[in-house]
Amino acid sequence: MTKKDLDDDDSVLSFSDEPGETTAKSMTSATGTGSETLSDSDVLKSSLTDGKHAMCFRFLLLGVLVVVAVVVTTFLYFYLSNSEQADFEDHFESESDKVFSAIGRTLDQRMGNADAYMYRAVSYSMAVGKQWPYAVQADHCVQSSKLLMQIKSFVIQYFPYIATKEDRLKWENFVPENRWWVEECLDVQEQDPNFHGPILREYDLVDIIFNSTGLMPEDAPGPFMPNWLVHPVIPYWTPYNWNAVVYEEYRVPLLAAMDSLSVVYTPLINYAPPDDPARIASAATTNGWAKDFIDNEDDPSEPLSAMYYPVHDAVKNVVVNSTKGVNALGVLAFNFYWRHVMEEILAEGSPGVTAVFKNECGNQSFSYLIKGSEPSFLGHIDAHDGEYESMCQSRPLFDLSNLDGRYSGRPINAEFCPFEVTLCPTQEMEGVFVTNNPTIYAVAAAFVFLFLITTIVFLLYAMEITRRQKITLAKALQARNIVNDVFPAIIRNRMLEQEQEANIGGYTSNKQRVKSFLNSGTGTEAGALGKPIADLYTSTTIMFADVAGFTPWSSTRDPGQVFTFLQTIYQGFDAIAHRRKVFKVETVGDCYVAVCGLPDANKRHAVVMAHFAQECLFKFNELTRKLEIQLGPDTGDMMLRIGLNSGPCTAGVLRGDRARFQLFGNTVNLASRMESHGLPNKIHLSKATADLLVKEGKGTWITPNQATVHVKGKGVQETFWLVPTSKYVVSTASVRSQDTSEGKASRKTTRLIEWNVQVLSNLLKPVVARRNAVQAAQKNNRLSSKKGDLRLEGAKSGRRPLDEVQDVLKLPTFDDKAASLELDPQTIALEPIVIEQLRRLVTEISKLYHDNPFHNFEHASHVASSVSKLLKRIVAPDIEVSNDEGAALGLHDYSYGITGDPLTQFAVVLSALIHDVDHRGVSNMQLGKEQPDLADHYNNKSLAEQNSVDIAWELLMRNEYRELRACIYGDSEEDMRRFRKIVVAVVLATDIFDKELNDLRKGRWTKAFSKDPLEDDSSRKDFKATIVIEHLIQASDVSHTMQHWHVYRKWNERLFLEMYHAYKEGRMGKDPATFWAAGEIGFFDNYIIPLAAKLKECNVFGVSSDEYLNYALENREEWARKGEGIVEDLKKKYTAIENEGSSSSQMLSALVESADDLDDISV
Repeated sequence: MTKKDLDDDDSVLSFSDEPGETTAKSMTSATGTGSETLSDSDVLKSSLTDGKHAMCFRFLLLGVLVVVAVVVTTFLYFYLSNSEQADFEDHFESESDKVFSAIGRTLDQRMGNADAYMYRAVSYSMAVGKQWPYAVQADHCVQSSKLLMQIKSFVIQYFPYIATKEDRLKWENFVPENRWWVEECLDVQEQDPNFHGPILREYDLVDIIFNSTGLMPEDAPGPFMPNWLVHPVIPYWTPYNWNAVVYEEYRVPLLAAMDSLSVVYTPLINYAPPDDPARIASAATTNGWAKDFIDNEDDPSEPLSAMYYPVHDAVKNVVVNSTKGVNALGVLAFNFYWRHVMEEILAEGSPGVTAVFKNECGNQSFSYLIKGSEPSFLGHIDAHDGEYESMCQSRPLFDLSNLDGRYSGRPINAEFCPFEVTLCPTQEMEGVFVTNNPTIYAVAAAFVFLFLITTIVFLLYAMEITRRQKITLAKALQARNIVNDVFPAIIRNRMLEQEQEANIGGYTSNKQRVKSFLNSGTGTEAGALGKPIADLYTSTTIMFADVAGFTPWSSTRDPGQVFTFLQTIYQGFDAIAHRRKVFKVETVGDCYVAVCGLPDANKRHAVVMAHFAQECLFKFNELTRKLEIQLGPDTGDMMLRIGLNSGPCTAGVLRGDRARFQLFGNTVNLASRMESHGLPNKIHLSKATADLLVKEGKGTWITPNQATVHVKGKGVQETFWLVPTSKYVVSTASVRSQDTSEGKASRKTTRLIEWNVQVLSNLLKPVVARRNAVQAAQKNNRLSSKKGDLRLEGAKSGRRPLDEVQDVLKLPTFDDKAASLELDPQTIALEPIVIEQLRRLVTEISKLYHDNPFHNFEHASHVASSVSKLLKRIVAPDIEVSNDEGAALGLHDYSYGITGDPLTQFAVVLSALIHDVDHRGVSNMQLGKEQPDLADHYNNKSLAEQNSVDIAWELLMRNEYRELRACIYGDSEEDMRRFRKIVVAVVLATDIFDKELNDLRKGRWTKAFSKDPLEDDSSRKDFKATIVIEHLIQASDVSHTMQHWHVYRKWNERLFLEMYHAYKEGRMGKDPATFWAAGEIGFFDNYIIPLAAKLKECNVFGVSSDEYLNYALENREEWARKGEGIVEDLKKKYTAIENEGSSSSQMLSALVESADDLDDISV
């Protein structure tokens, strides 16, 4: 902290610049609410308009109630209407289920009877030692007659399969000896009271297979399928041996039934299109002879089909589940009317449903109204009401079979001309459920509601008046509390008294007087601000507390993290101050000022402030430990430096633009000097404070400061340290000061691991949220990644990472639907096993780093911290991003697609963490000399970087990280490969000394940011995204050069000591001390400053690009002044450590610890 005002003036403590100016150091103002206070004129205007506001409120309230009445009435109407509609839809769904199930059961019953009939016939043939069809049962006609009644068919017949001419000869020899069934069936027909057809005994018997044009030629090759065992005997032509396969309309379905061993339902055989005379004549013939064999009340022109059931030889099995080893012998055919399939389904009085049957062959459609026990034929059309199109339900006919699992016959053929059944509601059904009741009830509710409006208006108005009174009272209390927090009670009362004196002759409330006072003074004339309010307090103890290391720490963090830290610390201090009756004066940046002994006198003010200082120190160390996981590396390394001084001081209200309570006097200035001359994690006491503690019997609390303290304007001062009492002796920092180097490093590594786990897990949540949203947008019904073991081999595959480097990284395009479905990532809970595996992975990565001063796990974490900071600047830019398609798309375009791909963000941060894995502390050239096998494997190109990629990737691909990999890229091979490409590109981008890679990067920059157009806009975006990612990691890798001077000094010293150590061990050809001072200037001029400038040109990093560039320029100037002296000091430091005779590893640890001493420098 810089206290220029104290150095310039030994009598005044000032916490702000000149009136009217705002400084970056001002953490809080005295009131903090200047914009919220009201002037006297504002209060008067508010009082005069209260009545007008009340009247407006009455009309507004009445209008609102009317609107509410309309809304409620409308809601009631739609609620009742929707309820009726829901009942209607539920009833139709229930009726549809009944109809589908009934049709399925009817089909199953008929096919089951056919299956049993076929089984008996084939089994009889086998029993008599013959193959079907070469045997006829004695009771065939009686069985056939009963079967027709059971399945409601009017004709049944067999079509045996006669394959060859030899089989035909056998068949034509068999027929004459077994045609006795014709006469027997005629006898059965005469005796059957249910038979309606003609019986003619005069007919022709043809024992040779024939067709409509005559006998089949003797040399006809076959196959043949003559009809046989026809029942009833149709007298219009010969009763058997008609070869059906000659005709396509019979051949195709017959062979389909045999080939598939499934049941075939044929298209309508009695219907023809109006423009097909031949088929019209054929349909008329069919209807003509069918009329003689059906009931008189039945219409023969209604839809008529044939069911072809395959006859096979597997009759020894109850259920035949496959066609393997089963031989088809022929077909059993039934002719039936579709109306009989839909009889007796719905109860009498049911409003009914419309059933539409469609067949793909011939584009046939016909409809029935299923209502009660008898369906009504609606015609050969699709007769459903289009108004109910969205409610209709469709099922293929073959899906209706065997719904209850009881059918054991052959399945329905799903390939040959399948029928589809569609059920739709009717207007009659809707009329039963959808009524005028919603309108009636809504109108009635409107009248009732309007009747109640008057009463409700007055009740609500009374409530509003009460509410306004409470608000007025709350504002008065708020104003009082503001003053109470800023000013001590004595000062506040004197302020109010002055205001009351100034307002004699008219009443002014306390609230108005305080607000008027706080905003009264802006003039500069003497006396214009009223009588000063100030007092001398003779016995006080003042504390200054400053955060050591805060300024360099804050240079590596984004503003949100800085304020999170300060707010957490100050709130902790405020709570302690409130409890111990200590008055908090002010906070300025990272400095906290408090006093005890004013405005309320306290004889033990020194003791109270000593307790307060110790508790603040303890609380600070406790909070920084907790904050490190959230705010990152080095947060726990910051320490508090406290100074106390006792004596008299002047305190009062300094009026101006904002009234402020301030302290003045030498006591204040010396307290500030105690803090600035103190040490981190210690409480520095002046002699005055120490004497008071001794006087109070607390002499054991203090110990003399052995160092000489020179105070400007005061000379040499005797000072003391406050010894922590037992209650506060244990703290992170105190333990840290007693640690060995090994213990300190181990504890720091553990803290770094936890922070990295926190950062990476926070980045994984958006990855999961985005993947879930994309899957939901694609209706994939998977809202979490599969736990598959998707992996991609790295070094084991023989590939080299450098070979995978591409000109451009292809990022996903913006998915607006997925963006609209994406949940807040903070609501995503990662599985515990994923967190555990992530922690194990980061721990293993930390072990893969060597104990180098610079290229170590701590530096990798520092790089990851910078990457995270810059990514936040990309994700949350300072500029206003707008786009007609939405803010999400605008932000996606602004960042060239990086914000739209959380996987890229995760991959970049993880790459930063692994980019120096297994680094040996030497250059790639030296590494190639030391490990020639490694050089050969990687062709002497980017050895360390490629090696880091292979080692880290092989680690991630282990079986123990299966769930973590699934969380990163799910079961998407595309995402896995993109993840790999990003990791390779980012890590290899840190090799800034490879000429080919640098040329590629320059080429990409030219393509992306030149004015010449690329092939398409997406290509330019991908080029720019690639450049942004490369520059992001390159800037982060050397981010210490673009941060606070002390951060730069720390890492610069580490790098120098690492290289100097390598030189001393013969692993570096040239002494770095000979070129380090000038080399840093060249590095700034030729790489760092141009890189920082390019960050700005990328136009996505917001103010961070300006921040990085400014720090780079300042560090360059500071190094130009001090560089040579610093190098000499570094050589001496190394020599001193070397002379201690430590081992190489001990020297490295000592070098790191010496560089870390910069962390303790007061900033």
